[in-house]
Amino acid sequence: MKIIREIYIACLCIYAISSCQKDLGNYNYSELNEVAIAALDSNYSLLRGDRLTISPQLSYTQNADTNLFTYEWRYNGPTGDQGRTDSVIHTGIALNQIIDWDPGNYHMYYRITEKSTGIIYTKFFTVAVGELGYEGWLLLSDIGGQSRLDMLNFIDGETFIPQIDLLAAMHSNVLLEGSPVSVNRGFNPFGHQLYVVTSKEGYHLRPASYQTDVPGVIHLPLSALIPSSASLGFADARINMNIFTDYIYTNGGLYYRNYDVHNTVNHTVGPINTNAENQRYTMSPFFATTGNVFNPQAILFNTEEKMMYRFLGLPGIISDPLTINGLDMQYYDLVFMDYSTYNGGYVFAVFKDTRTRLYQLAQFNMNGRLAFLGQIDGPEIDEAKLFTIHPDWGYLLYAANGKIYEYDLGTRRTSLMQSYTGREISYLAFPKMLTPSFPSFFTSPNRNTQYGRRLIVCTYDENNPATSGDIRFYTVPTLNRPFVSLQSYEGFGKIVSVVYNEK
Repeated sequence: MKIIREIYIACLCIYAISSCQKDLGNYNYSELNEVAIAALDSNYSLLRGDRLTISPQLSYTQNADTNLFTYEWRYNGPTGDQGRTDSVIHTGIALNQIIDWDPGNYHMYYRITEKSTGIIYTKFFTVAVGELGYEGWLLLSDIGGQSRLDMLNFIDGETFIPQIDLLAAMHSNVLLEGSPVSVNRGFNPFGHQLYVVTSKEGYHLRPASYQTDVPGVIHLPLSALIPSSASLGFADARINMNIFTDYIYTNGGLYYRNYDVHNTVNHTVGPINTNAENQRYTMSPFFATTGNVFNPQAILFNTEEKMMYRFLGLPGIISDPLTINGLDMQYYDLVFMDYSTYNGGYVFAVFKDTRTRLYQLAQFNMNGRLAFLGQIDGPEIDEAKLFTIHPDWGYLLYAANGKIYEYDLGTRRTSLMQSYTGREISYLAFPKMLTPSFPSFFTSPNRNTQYGRRLIVCTYDENNPATSGDIRFYTVPTLNRPFVSLQSYEGFGKIVSVVYNEK
C-alpha cells in the first residue's frame, strides 16, 4: 500500500505541473499605457486679467497617440472653499487662457483620462491671483528727471508681481510732471489718502483707480491744500501721513491737517513753526511725529535758536520750546531726525558739531527726557545721506557710497553690514505702516505689521539710472549679525520713495 500511495502522489504532481504549463498560453497580458506629466509647476502667480499659459510635457510608456486620452484643466474654487463644485476651465493638452477670477488662491489640477480603460492621471497645482494696483509696494522712480510710479503687486505671502508705470497700466488720467519727491499713504474718515509728490505738484490719487477726476474736497492736490506753495512747487517737501493726521513740510513751513482736531479735510493749518509771539521761525526740514491719532505731536528743530520745539497737535498753530536736559545743541546742525516706535516710542536725532565736525546721536521722548547721547564714530558718516532706525532694536542705519553701516547704541560701535559694489543707494528705510494705529481698518493687519519690520534698500547704477534700479528687502537680526536677504526685484529706475498700499 505504501508503494501504491507514493506512485499516486507522484502522478498527481506530474498532472499538476503539466496543467500549469498548458495554462500559461491561455491568457493575453498587456502593460498599461502610463502617462508621465512634466513641465507643470506646483505654483503659479498672476494678476487678474493676465493670461495663464502652461504647456506640460507628456510622455507615454506605450502609445503616444493623444487621441486615446481626454485632457481637462479643473479648479475647485479659492483655497478653503471646498463647498464649490469642481469646474472645468479648459479642455486640451495645453492651457492658454485669460484668468479673470477674484483675487485669491485657487486649487487646480490637470487630469488626463485614458478613454479605453478610464484610468486617470492627475497633477495638482495652485494659482494665486492678484489685482493690479490693489495692494502692494508703490515705488516712485526718477527717470531722467521725471517721475514714474511703479508697483510690486501683492499676490500671496511673499509673492509680488512688478508693474512698470502703474498709471499707464491703470489707464489713469494723471500725468506726473516734475522730478519725484515722495509717495505717501494716509487715511481719514472719508477714505484712503494716496499722494504722489513731485517738484511741481502733490497729486491725490484714488487708490482703486488711480484717477483724480473725483468730486469732493478730500481729493484736493497739495497746491490746493497749501495755496502759498502753489507757485513755488514742492521739491523740498517732506510728508508724514497717518490715520486722520498729516504733517507736510514745504518751502520752509510745516503744515498740519487733522480731521478730529481742526476738521481740516479741504485745507491745512499752519505753518506751525510759529512761536508764542506769533512769529514764524526757521526750522530744519527734518521733523518727528508719532503717527498716532491719539497723540499727534510733532518735534521741530529751530535752526536759529538751536533748540527743539514741540507742537501738541491741539487747535492753533503755536509750537513751544522743548527743554531737553543734558543736550546742548548750541553748536549743532541737525542732519537727521525721526520718530521710532522703539521701546515705546522715541525721537532719534543725528547732529553734526560745527566745532569738532564730529557726529552725535541723541535719543529722547516726546516730553524731552534724554535717554541716550553718544558720538557716532562710524566710517563715512560725514558722507551719509540716508538714515533709518530699526523699530525693534533701535539701531541707527546709515548709507554712504554704496555701503550700509549699523550703529549699535548698546555697544556704541559701528559695523559695515552691506556693500553694493558699483552701485549707489537711493532709498533706505523701515516702512511706517498705518496698521498699528487702527488694525481693524485693514484686511491683513498681521501681514502689514510684519512688512513694517523689514529693511528696504533701493540701489542703482549711476551709468544707467533709468533701468538699473532695484529694491531689496532684508530682515535685520540682533547682535549686529548679517542682514538676511528676503526678496529683490529689478528693472526699475532710480527709486526715491516707497510706501505700502495697505488694504
